[in-house]
Amino acid sequence: MTPPDGPLRPTGSADRTDRAAGRTRRIADASAASALVALELLALDAVLDLWFPARLTLGPVAPPPPHPLWGYLAITGALCALLVWTARAARRRGARVTAWTQGLMAVATAVLLMCGTSESFHGYATMPPPDGCGTSPSVPRCGG
Repeated sequence: MTPPDGPLRPTGSADRTDRAAGRTRRIADASAASALVALELLALDAVLDLWFPARLTLGPVAPPPPHPLWGYLAITGALCALLVWTARAARRRGARVTAWTQGLMAVATAVLLMCGTSESFHGYATMPPPDGCGTSPSVPRCGG
């Protein structure tokens, strides 16, 4: 007959096994979090490496031609959404380290996304307005 609170088991070996399994889970969680952070930083670096040469000009001293950021911001937004999804999945799985690091990376990526959006709007605000006359001969006495 078994006692009412379950079968008896030896105390020493089961506790050590549980602690070793918990330590293994924590090490795997921290390793996965580190690998994911490294991959995300590489992805953000790839986006920056694509954007920077597009803005670089080696010609005479003249302002660089306008280059829209929206494509790069869309890629960064997709990465941010993937980070949020990964953080939620890690939280459901019980991987606390991965959930926290993915959440922090999502916040940092969202800040970069907002800064890029602000820069893009600032670039549009400083562009000169289009010429009202244009090149049309139909407008009499345009420009003087």
